[in-house]
Amino acid sequence: MDQNEQAIEYFDKALAVNPKSINSLNNKGLCLLDMDQNEQAIEYFDKALAVNPQSFDSLYKKGLCLLNMNQYEQAIEYFDKVLAVNPQSFDSLYNKGLCLMIMGQYDQAIECNDKILANNPKSIDFLYSKGLCLFKMGQYEQAIEWFEKVLAVNPQSFDSLNNKGKCLFKMDQYEQAIEWFEKALTVNPQSFDSLYNKGLCLFKMGQYEQAIKFLRMCTIINPQLGQQIQHLILQSVQYL
Repeated sequence: MDQNEQAIEYFDKALAVNPKSINSLNNKGLCLLDMDQNEQAIEYFDKALAVNPQSFDSLYKKGLCLLNMNQYEQAIEYFDKVLAVNPQSFDSLYNKGLCLMIMGQYDQAIECNDKILANNPKSIDFLYSKGLCLFKMGQYEQAIEWFEKVLAVNPQSFDSLNNKGKCLFKMDQYEQAIEWFEKALTVNPQSFDSLYNKGLCLFKMGQYEQAIKFLRMCTIINPQLGQQIQHLILQSVQYL
């Protein structure tokens, strides 16, 4: 029996004495959430909310369960209820922003990020998240600005190095893009994404021999994408 199961036994005994104990209801729900039993956890958060509809913990944890179940719109409803009580709830803003990103609602996700960054202007996660939203929106120059803010705090941020390269690639600035993919590869030499994108840049620049070298490295790292990459290699060979 693991610690969560032991704890649930304890909370069950407490609930047998006082079925409306918010602490026991929330803590049993939290154990179930930790065990990835999200539907069962929601039952107990709902019971806690029946006792106190403004219970911060119950609202937030129910939102987490719904997020885990990929029910993003419903999850946002509960994070919004928390934010109505505490507009500065860092965790609720973060998870609401995450739901919005997953749903492709990048403008609204950026609003959540901006509220967090107003109080935590050097938070790497949210600097990066804003850059990623802008990248997804096709606003590549602005995205670069935010990836650079991450790199000012952490010059070894692989994702920011790699995504700055992707922005430059999208802007047809292939030589500059290669510089950033190479920097990303110094952090993670086995990155399929960086190797593939460097190979793609070389292909776009007409440097087919070099492109073949990097694309072949990709087929070793991820053989499942071999057919797609082999097509590019064959195209490169035709130009030699």
